[in-house]
Amino acid sequence: MTSEEAQKVRDKIFGKTLTYSPKVFVPLTRNCRNKCGYCAFRREDSDPESGYLTPEEVMQIVKLGELKGAAEALITLGERPESVSRKAKLELDQLGFSSTVHYIRFICELILKESNLIPHVNAGILTRDEIKLLKPYCGSMGLMLETHSSRFQQHGFAHEASPGKVPALRIEMLKNASLEKVPFTTGILIGIGESFNERVESLRIIAKIAEAYGAIQEVIIQNFIAHEGTAMANFDEPDHDDILRTITAARLILPESVSLQAPPNLSQGKLEDYIQSGLNDWGGISAVTKDEINPEKSWPEIERLSDIAAKLGYNLKKRLTVYPRYIHNANEWLLEPAKKKILKLADKTGYLKD
Repeated sequence: MTSEEAQKVRDKIFGKTLTYSPKVFVPLTRNCRNKCGYCAFRREDSDPESGYLTPEEVMQIVKLGELKGAAEALITLGERPESVSRKAKLELDQLGFSSTVHYIRFICELILKESNLIPHVNAGILTRDEIKLLKPYCGSMGLMLETHSSRFQQHGFAHEASPGKVPALRIEMLKNASLEKVPFTTGILIGIGESFNERVESLRIIAKIAEAYGAIQEVIIQNFIAHEGTAMANFDEPDHDDILRTITAARLILPESVSLQAPPNLSQGKLEDYIQSGLNDWGGISAVTKDEINPEKSWPEIERLSDIAAKLGYNLKKRLTVYPRYIHNANEWLLEPAKKKILKLADKTGYLKD
């Protein structure tokens, strides 16, 4: 596996175009049934940052993002918080919803009605019926596989207190979302104690699902970041070469049409190296909100990313949360009312209109 081979694969499909999605983070709730060893996002009920954002708070974020040119509202939250959090259950009752999923649907519908942003939903494990419930009101959904290895559920490992991180459950959701024809984002988390061979096997599992159903539109290579106050605060982070090697492997393992992404704000070295290892997308970048998962890591300026791309002979384009190949086949992949808004915002090539 060489970076030169990975570049050829990338250029064959994506040409000389690199992309990113202008977005805002909407942290709908920080309560979560999972207690991952590396997570700095989750909050206990006693924390003033726990609980749900109100519709008014959500739209304040969305409207500010709209003024700054955002096109994606990333709905990120803890998984099934009402199953473990009394505060979450009480707040849902006060908001008038029986579950977090039903509240997500309401929020996504509100965003579609009152803004030019398209929701992308990251809500943890969802059933197939819940996926059906949400699909008409979002452009895409996501769930990181993180790792295929069940050994991370064991005592002392990152996912020992995280029932929603069982790999079989996450793989099942990838398949269910694919069966429902949802443009989908997944990926792996590197640096939590896995071997390189385990990374490769996780990527192969994702590749098989992508090949079988065609719904996986992008795969993220996300490197672990150590956060103070977490169980893994003293873990070593993967170095730059390790990240590059994984990006290259991913590009050569995944189907050619699947977009490959790595967060630029988590880089441990030169961003030029990411491009030269086969990456074609920088993911969502916000001019308004911080990275809620890694809040100490600032987004790079778009001008900087554009300059880096130009120096290597590439142009940087804004995209929607749905990739062009799904927009070109909108009747197969999208439902109203999200479909109408997506087609309104897309240009003839399937990218975001200027």
